[in-house]
Amino acid sequence: MLNEKSCLEVPEEIPAEESYKKLSFNQKKQVIENILYKIFELNKNRQTGITVDELVKNLTFSKNAILRALIKLLASRDIYSIKGRPNRYYKNGRVSHHFLNSSIILKDQRFDFRLFANDFGKIFVFLQEMNNDIFSENQASGGIIIEADSFNEFVGVLIEKSDIVQEEIFKFKNKLKEMID
Repeated sequence: MLNEKSCLEVPEEIPAEESYKKLSFNQKKQVIENILYKIFELNKNRQTGITVDELVKNLTFSKNAILRALIKLLASRDIYSIKGRPNRYYKNGRVSHHFLNSSIILKDQRFDFRLFANDFGKIFVFLQEMNNDIFSENQASGGIIIEADSFNEFVGVLIEKSDIVQEEIFKFKNKLKEMID
């Protein structure tokens, strides 16, 4: 459906405001992310990109909710942005498919692992740091993408540098302790 407000194509299945308000916080986040993803898919050939203001004008969601969803879509590389006045967001044109979703928890920190493969046969490992927001909901933070063929080498270097890092952590803790005492 083409919206006359800005020629932004939006999906028809946007929930009515009354039914949206009844959803839990987590469900609302999921709905917004899905709708924004569909908007970027529908407008993927738009040369001018999409601005936050256009999304706010065309949707009934709050600007903060839209910004949170954009951050997640940026972190997952479903979209990218070009900085400017205003920032413009575009659908990432890469052709890839993800599979194998796995997580590990170290102390209180969660890390999600995903494998991505593009149509050219390249496989990547995506390591995504997850943090809890103020509502104790998981939210994507930083991330790193490593070519799958280099993953073992990457892990090997981390293991190799582990003793050095541990030694530096120990020194740093002692320096902090000295400063506090």
